[in-house]
Amino acid sequence: MKASILALSIVFCAPWSASYSGQDARDEISACLARLDLAQGSARDDALAKLRAAGGAAAHAALDVDAASFAARELASRRVRSALLHEIGEAVSIRAALERIGDTDDLVRANLVAFLGAPVLGNVAAQERADALAAVALAPDARIARTEALEALRKLDDDAAC
Repeated sequence: MKASILALSIVFCAPWSASYSGQDARDEISACLARLDLAQGSARDDALAKLRAAGGAAAHAALDVDAASFAARELASRRVRSALLHEIGEAVSIRAALERIGDTDDLVRANLVAFLGAPVLGNVAAQERADALAAVALAPDARIARTEALEALRKLDDDAAC
């Protein structure tokens, strides 16, 4: 089954084009995300490059439609998808990131935290982001994420002071 999904995603994860819009763009992003989850090596790198080119819409789609769907993914998938969000996410994904901040994996949480503390988000949902970051910073099982959360809180504080 995974092999047939991978084969289809390789066919449909074509080079990204700025001419994609609407449903075509969503279908292309979905195909690239499927390829990202199943592929390894250069095929995975190609899918990542195409998703990066798609921008914030791809990062948002990487978080799935709900937190339960995201949590049900394999660890490697959650890690690469959360890293994509950290790298190219936009403000539209704040709510979804907040809903997934309780992930069981510290590296996934660290990626979500780094996104939530990104200066590019400005003051959008600043209080909600600060509250979530503070909770992660105080969590006893958040070694990597704690460091990221403290840094993100510092950035939020710096932005608020400006």
